[in-house]
Amino acid sequence: MSVAVVSIAEMLLVLVQTGSKVNSSYYCDVVLNDGLLLDIWKLSDNNFIFQQDDAPAHCSRHAVVFLHLLSNQKIGCQIAHVKL
Repeated sequence: MSVAVVSIAEMLLVLVQTGSKVNSSYYCDVVLNDGLLLDIWKLSDNNFIFQQDDAPAHCSRHAVVFLHLLSNQKIGCQIAHVKL
């Protein structure tokens, strides 16, 4: 199970079903689009920096394109890719 930790406010947890394969499609469609990013946008007044690590689902071509398209649609959203 994966859990996101943020410091701006209380958020709903985005839980990954046991046995689910978190590939880039699942990560973008379920974790980000249907969960995590919706809460972040509501709580941050659309002004935030989204950082993630080098997990395969995070740095896949699909995820990178998805996040850049979203950042172009949402004013103030910045995407940062951090290698840990």
